[in-house]
Amino acid sequence: MSTHKIEIQENDHGEPCIIFPPELLNALKWSEGDTLRFKEHGDGIMIRKINLKSVELDFTDEELYKYMQMAHEKGQSLDEFIEDAITGVIEEVKEFQDVQNLCDRPVGSEKGTSTDDLLEDTITR
Repeated sequence: MSTHKIEIQENDHGEPCIIFPPELLNALKWSEGDTLRFKEHGDGIMIRKINLKSVELDFTDEELYKYMQMAHEKGQSLDEFIEDAITGVIEEVKEFQDVQNLCDRPVGSEKGTSTDDLLEDTITR
């Protein structure tokens, strides 16, 4: 990941704006009209280009209202809230699969985990 410092300027209406240098836009393969996501990252802001895809969700009016309230409480749009929820579930599934893979692996199947390897490591210390 690269770090760049870009000055915040004002547009014709006095609103803050960022003007990306053309060489940075070319290097990132960004162009006018791309959708960018801004996220706080340490003492800076991480900016990522996102590709929007439509996904149809089937919510009742009550469910939609509940999710909109939850998003509002977190200071997010409904899209951001749903994306975070889906990302969270995907991460949980990946973690579960990692644990499952560890459980399925025979003891001592990796270098450094057999009794002989551990004993050898202890002796050489």
